[in-house]
Amino acid sequence: TLIEAHRNGLIYVGWFEYGFMAAHKSTDNHLRRLKPHWMSRDKSGNEVAPNGFVWMNPLHPEPRRFLLDLVLEAIEKYDMDGVQLDDRIVWPYITMGYDDYTKAAYANEHGGRLPPENHEDVAWRRWRADKGNEYSKLFTQEIRSKHPGVLVSLSPAVYNWCFIFYCLEWPKWAAWTSSDRLSLPGAPAASKAGPIWGEFIPQVSRFS
Repeated sequence: TLIEAHRNGLIYVGWFEYGFMAAHKSTDNHLRRLKPHWMSRDKSGNEVAPNGFVWMNPLHPEPRRFLLDLVLEAIEKYDMDGVQLDDRIVWPYITMGYDDYTKAAYANEHGGRLPPENHEDVAWRRWRADKGNEYSKLFTQEIRSKHPGVLVSLSPAVYNWCFIFYCLEWPKWAAWTSSDRLSLPGAPAASKAGPIWGEFIPQVSRFS
């Protein structure tokens, strides 16, 4: 299909719809069985989010790398013109983030205190949103440093609904320039590529 698209003057974009989603709640797949420590959990230890899906933890370095490597491999192997991330490189849901890895990371930055029991706590939401912003920068910087001309597209839910329920601040992502580059470990040190998304296609789904 890629070859035929290019022969006919079309661009070819790979759709990585699931993002950090690992499985539907009723699907006991290989990823879910093999990597239980990658999964995000709620206060009760459940790995199924209220949206009915099991999600990889967007803060954990291994699933972060896994998703980025999947996208990079596809670009490199298939000469795609772009990648589309739907709206799922976000926090799994406002109730999630109580897995062992996230609690330890939070405690490390808060004098040993664990995340608040109230999942709607303002500062706790802010912390999770900042971690999502960090990954968004890392993701786009690395793609742009290796494949400058590739379209990087996001299809987010409307703001501020997506911030309330998924800690997603995509309007902030849309305003980034090259001056917003990360200098964190793991970011492409020598690259001048910025965390720039090429396209936003908001989802405005409604029940009426």
